[in-house]
Amino acid sequence: MSAVIPFIFASLIAGVLIDRVGGRAILLWDRLGLLILAAITAFIVYAEVATYIHIVVLSVAAGGVIALGMPSTHALVVELVPTERLQAANSLNTFTFSIARAIGPMSGGLLIAAAGLVDGYRHVRADPVISRIMLLAFSVLMASAVMPVWPIYARERFDVGGTGFGTMMAAFAIGQGMSAMYMANRARWPRLSVPILYGATIWSITMVVFGFSTSYPLTLAALFVMGTALPPWATTLATILQTKTDRSMLGRVMAVYGMAMQVGFLGWLLGGWLGELIGNDWMLLATGCSFAGLHYVIFLSHRDMRKL
Repeated sequence: MSAVIPFIFASLIAGVLIDRVGGRAILLWDRLGLLILAAITAFIVYAEVATYIHIVVLSVAAGGVIALGMPSTHALVVELVPTERLQAANSLNTFTFSIARAIGPMSGGLLIAAAGLVDGYRHVRADPVISRIMLLAFSVLMASAVMPVWPIYARERFDVGGTGFGTMMAAFAIGQGMSAMYMANRARWPRLSVPILYGATIWSITMVVFGFSTSYPLTLAALFVMGTALPPWATTLATILQTKTDRSMLGRVMAVYGMAMQVGFLGWLLGGWLGELIGNDWMLLATGCSFAGLHYVIFLSHRDMRKL
């Protein structure tokens, strides 16, 4: 939540600033801000004075800075790339951003798992619930295919510019933030399958609505609802893995889960490639239905999954 709230407000501000000042200038200040925050973080960690308050403040600041930078990079792509190559450029842009963001968690996961990777793999494979939940975690590959389409629709379908794109990001972030608050204050679900299937179903439906929408207000509504699907899905997958895994194997299993959550960058490439091949609307229909369909197949595939 400490990163989501500033992301919401900064996304709205970013769009206006980009249209008035230009994406290049905002992107330069964004990178400078991240550099300063990284230096401050390194200093307090090295000095061993870091507290919970420091982490929250730095997280809030980072959320705001990142929210300013994301629409700026997409605006810069529009300035530099011909229209006929815009889809491929957006896919490559999001891919490089995501793979950089994934290197840290994936490297950490590999380091944690390295001492007993084979044992961890055997543990995941041997347990019918853990193995299937892990497969669902990796299905984020299909869910993330929607991401490279956002700036394309903002520019080509709705012609709303940086301000409109920032509003689209904010709508998603507001939905995600409200859902995260609800999950944080809700008691344990009697059936853990419910929030997972809710998340997968709602995400898939809103992918399709977003794909075929020609109304900007409808698109904002779809992105808001899409945002509500992420917290129950991701947090419940993690909860099941944490409660079903032997304590001696927990670190290795959660390291694999952390890596699964980072394969979304491949989905962004998949979305860009399929979007060029069959069109963004049909691409979102195919990937959205596949994402939801896989969840229902997995939950019906074993009696222990049906009991969750």
